[in-house]
Amino acid sequence: MAKSPRRFRLSFNSVLWLLAGAIAFWLLCWPMVMNVWAGYRWKQIPCHVFAGDRKFSYEMDDKFYSSARRDFWVIKDATEELKEQGVGQTLLSDQNGSCWVSPHDPFSSVLYLDAGTNWTNASGRIAGAGVLLGGALLITFAGRRKSAPPPASPGTLNR
Repeated sequence: MAKSPRRFRLSFNSVLWLLAGAIAFWLLCWPMVMNVWAGYRWKQIPCHVFAGDRKFSYEMDDKFYSSARRDFWVIKDATEELKEQGVGQTLLSDQNGSCWVSPHDPFSSVLYLDAGTNWTNASGRIAGAGVLLGGALLITFAGRRKSAPPPASPGTLNR
């Protein structure tokens, strides 16, 4: 009699931890991956950095853009095109810094490539990863507790 091949099955906890690990990787490691990627693939261009409100403006393909995204720890890309050409030209006449812009998507830009050394904007991602992994841990142990055999009553052997 031939043995039937074993089928591979993923348990609920395996799927849960695979998803939690992938999301935690995206939250904690992806900014550093993007940091390296942008260093090789994105364009470093001159820009005007505003002193007080952490915004910067730049020109790409004869259009002017403004962004508040400091680095890759900031999840939302808040870049917008400046509608008035005169505003952009006035700002860019006083260039005082440089920023990094995707050559394929000028709305994707960052001011600094320092995600590996400057973690000041990472607190939201760290907290999110902590809550996610803590929830996965809680679900894992709550599921094991329900499936554990009942304790033996006193005076009987548990066989």
